[in-house]
Amino acid sequence: RAEYLKIGPHERELARHQAHELFALPQPPTAVVCATDTKAAGVLGAAREAGLAVPEQLSVVGYDDIEIAGYLGLTTVGQSLFESGRLGAEILLAALDGSEAPPARKVVPVQLVVRNTTAPPP
Repeated sequence: RAEYLKIGPHERELARHQAHELFALPQPPTAVVCATDTKAAGVLGAAREAGLAVPEQLSVVGYDDIEIAGYLGLTTVGQSLFESGRLGAEILLAALDGSEAPPARKVVPVQLVVRNTTAPPP
């Protein structure tokens, strides 16, 4: 549903505000997938403020598997930020010196890290 899509900077407070907007919808979502773990932390805060039980009433998934995700028990998509940065720098340097055309696509492996913020829908 279009009303479920929220876009903005990767800020915890903005994500918290946007999550409250989602929870106020006539048919609120039962799960929220965030572009970053920082945004997911904001959604978890909003869920707590709204009295929603995670994961019983709302599942939350982040992306990156940064250190705070482990402390929060956040289910997330883990990626090697070091490898992603290394690959980005390699592509940039090759483009700057003109030795190689940028690749059409590079894939950095990811894995789902299941913790305590996801469950089957209610």
